[in-house]
Amino acid sequence: MTILVIGATGRVGRHVVDQLLQRGATVRVLTRDPAKANFATGVEVAQGDLLDIDALRAALAGVDAMFLLNAVTGDEFTQALISLNLAHEAGVDRVVYLSVFDADAIVIDTISDAERRECPRVEGDGAVEVGNR
Repeated sequence: MTILVIGATGRVGRHVVDQLLQRGATVRVLTRDPAKANFATGVEVAQGDLLDIDALRAALAGVDAMFLLNAVTGDEFTQALISLNLAHEAGVDRVVYLSVFDADAIVIDTISDAERRECPRVEGDGAVEVGNR
């Protein structure tokens, strides 16, 4: 299973990469600065940004699952939408999205009741366990 970790150089992302490697996953990371990646041997490093459609599309090629751990920024929601749409386009089977406290308060008006009912199925189906620290 090939797993793309977006935000792999961050506080949470590094632990996710380590746990995935321990479990035998093939790990690819997307980073703006490959010099900061500094991961164990075997981690594939793709250079790009979440607003760079071509780089993100290339990083998603052949990926089975994606961890979206992008930073809290003014365009975080836009980055997430682009990433999720391209993941869907690429046929990614599973996505784990790390959000922030009160994130639902920000998007509550943009999510329909039907979509909200769909969330428990998505959250409970096929999660990739990475453990607790």
